[in-house]
Amino acid sequence: MSLLRSPTESTSRGGSQPDLSKLRMDETAISQITYRKRKQPELEREDLTSEFVKFRTEIIATLSGFMEKQTLIMNKISDDVSVIKDEIKKLQKATNDLVSEQTKIKSDIADLKVANTETNTKFDNLATDVQNLKETSLMSLMSRNTTCEDIVTELHEREVRSKNIIIMGIPEAAGNREDRTEADSKEVNKIIKLAFPECPEPIRIHRIGRYKLEKNRAIKVCFPTQETAIKIIRNKSAIKEHIKIYHDQTLYQQQYMKKLVEELQQRIKNGETNIKIKYIRGAPKIIKEIPKNLKQ
Repeated sequence: MSLLRSPTESTSRGGSQPDLSKLRMDETAISQITYRKRKQPELEREDLTSEFVKFRTEIIATLSGFMEKQTLIMNKISDDVSVIKDEIKKLQKATNDLVSEQTKIKSDIADLKVANTETNTKFDNLATDVQNLKETSLMSLMSRNTTCEDIVTELHEREVRSKNIIIMGIPEAAGNREDRTEADSKEVNKIIKLAFPECPEPIRIHRIGRYKLEKNRAIKVCFPTQETAIKIIRNKSAIKEHIKIYHDQTLYQQQYMKKLVEELQQRIKNGETNIKIKYIRGAPKIIKEIPKNLKQ
């Protein structure tokens, strides 16, 4: 069987050129090239399919592994990011705590400054108080000494005056001093004998104050004992009404008696009744007097 060959002489006609190196690659030549499909055997096709499936499986496996690795990496990155966020939060909290602590320290320092100022002020005040206390103690000691002396003087004067009585209401006689003194002595002896018949002779009798013709001065009568003066005063109701007899009082006793009389008058003015001044153990006091009808 003869084979049909392609002509080699001319390429302008139909056919094929076995030697492609001689083919002129212009558009005309290219358009005249024909392609022949060769029939591939079945075995080779199956091998290709198997290779393709194997290749696809390897690709899928590679991609799956890559995706798993990427997933692991992303998870690790996510965990690392979470850890970093937690560390940042802790750092922020620590920073806030430091700021708060610093603010508290500043506040404490300010409080310490104020407390220090107050302490200094208190110390200064204490020093002033100590100095004042020293001065006050000295003055108090001096005042105490003065008070003690006043008390001793007052007690001594009361002891001396307790032996005396004061008589008011005896008219003064005319004449010289000796005549007036003699007349006063006679009149005083008459009066005290009425109150106390066994009364001893007075040690001294004299008028209080300067002599004035138009004025009757009070008479001070001095006795040797306190008992004589007390008995006369207790029995003074036996003496004439125009004659008044009193205790010989110190200036302090007179002031106290004056206040006591004012208090008595005020209490009577306020409506109190049956009250009077009475000497109890040698001291005048306002007492409530029991009416006579109630005594019975």
